[in-house]
Amino acid sequence: MDIYLYTAQEIFTQKKVKGEMVGVDEESVYDHLVAQNLYPQSIKRKTFFNQEIHCLEPRVKLEDLTLFFKQYGAMVEAGISMIQSLEVCISQCQHKTLRRHLVQCCEKVKNGERLSQALREAAIIPELLICLMECGEETGNLVEVLKRGTIYLENQIKTRKKIKSALAYPMLILCLVSIVLGILMIQVVPSYMDLLQDTGANVPLPTQVVVVMSHWLSHYWRLLLGIVVTTLLIWKKIKKLTKIRIYIHKWGLIIPVVGNLIKKDLSTRFADTLSMLLAAGMPILPALEMTKKVMNHSVAEAEIEEAILGLQQGINLQDALSLSEIYPPILLSMIGVGQESGKLDEMLRKMAGYYRQELEENITWVTMFIEPIMMIVVGLLVGGVMAAVILPTFSAATAAI
Repeated sequence: MDIYLYTAQEIFTQKKVKGEMVGVDEESVYDHLVAQNLYPQSIKRKTFFNQEIHCLEPRVKLEDLTLFFKQYGAMVEAGISMIQSLEVCISQCQHKTLRRHLVQCCEKVKNGERLSQALREAAIIPELLICLMECGEETGNLVEVLKRGTIYLENQIKTRKKIKSALAYPMLILCLVSIVLGILMIQVVPSYMDLLQDTGANVPLPTQVVVVMSHWLSHYWRLLLGIVVTTLLIWKKIKKLTKIRIYIHKWGLIIPVVGNLIKKDLSTRFADTLSMLLAAGMPILPALEMTKKVMNHSVAEAEIEEAILGLQQGINLQDALSLSEIYPPILLSMIGVGQESGKLDEMLRKMAGYYRQELEENITWVTMFIEPIMMIVVGLLVGGVMAAVILPTFSAATAAI
């Protein structure tokens, strides 16, 4: 069977649609389109020369996936068949990339493939959610799994937005200060010093330092920019190395304030992910393996790997994580209670909510302190440069008197 590219028009809405379809020949594709109330306008076998280039398409964001999970779950819960639910999601989808992949997945499902497998091949949904859907398909609890997946995505989006909003103000101030200092050092200082040299006034040491910096920025800014860009590119490469990555993550955990935020974020992610997978019916060892992949932190990954080895040797999860540098004692205690009561997923879900709330409160608290600190730093930088520029004027005036 080949892949065919088609252009068609919806019979009732007259809307023009494009897509791909697997078929034996053009006639079979034509018949299939007509059965879907589409009037085919062109059908061509897909080749290297007529396929679309998708490298510049917008990437699928968590918000888009959340909307898909929410719509699809609601329709499956209402008793609509899987294929009809997918077709409705496709018709409602506004995201070009997601829509294209969903069309391909729908065709594969019609040919007898599982939706989870089709989505895995499309590579648009995180592996964690794919495994979650597999559990739902195998246990017949897909509706509940989709609900949990939607809540999980919404929590991830909420946390990311909170962190981004906390960093937005400092980054904006940093950019504005850089622009102001650049204008002062490149435009204002050289012109002012030319006028000052005509007066023959003595130049104090702070002003000499500013003049040297201004000279470098004015004449060698391209070199400095090249050094900065090269450093960033090198850093981007070396930070992916395993040893460097471990060192960075370990150092991040011991930084005051920041380390506490990282630990709470990792605790939230661990409890949230593991509780969701266990509630979906996944055994604890595969659930821990999947949780490890989601953590994206070398220290957390190493600790979960040690916990897996401990569980394989007959140690319970609480004891296996007892030497953790990340997870607080209260989380480990609740894990122990959950294991004894047989409600580990519920305990982890409650702890995830608790740590998520604490993380948001801490981010708000840190943001409140960052703003005045940034204003002080801005005042010192700009004020220091202006003072160094104005200082020779007072020296010249004093000498004249």
